[in-house]
Amino acid sequence: MDAEQKKELEHIIQSYRDTNLDSINYWWEYSAFDTWRFWLTVILLLVPLVVLYFKLDRSRVYQIGFYGFAIHMLGVYVDTVGTNYGFWSYPYKMIPVLPTSFTLTSSMIPVAFMLMYQWQSRKRINYYLCAAGVAAVFVFIVHPIFKWLDMFQMYRGFNYWIMFVNYFAGAVMAKLFLNAFVYLNKQK
Repeated sequence: MDAEQKKELEHIIQSYRDTNLDSINYWWEYSAFDTWRFWLTVILLLVPLVVLYFKLDRSRVYQIGFYGFAIHMLGVYVDTVGTNYGFWSYPYKMIPVLPTSFTLTSSMIPVAFMLMYQWQSRKRINYYLCAAGVAAVFVFIVHPIFKWLDMFQMYRGFNYWIMFVNYFAGAVMAKLFLNAFVYLNKQK
């Protein structure tokens, strides 16, 4: 690595540090433990996990859990890219250094899709229709409520229809990942 490249990399790393410090300072000022939005995010993180604990089909826990983990990871990647490129933001967060909404990507969305997958596979209802339904609930009901509460903002032409495509594409990819691993498991 030459000196110019090293200097540019150090500048980028310092920019990350400065941005993280700015995020932490913003969090302390507007989103910390003394705000109702912080506690709402905590409740919205915990309630779905408690519901999942009681509703999860224990006989299929690994399959449903893998599916939920795939939804979670895809959501984190998309949410990180979207926030880093300034398509949307979460002005009030539970964890200030994460660009994503920890509540949505780690609890609400994965749990909703896991319970949908569990239900639709037991009832043998079309997966894609059910996934579109869950995506529509989050895109056209949950996110507008978050926006109304000033807990979610969209920028640069991003809209709910693009968000719906992202949610649905994530559900399709998670199902493909699950199907691939189920297939590999049957091969042993």
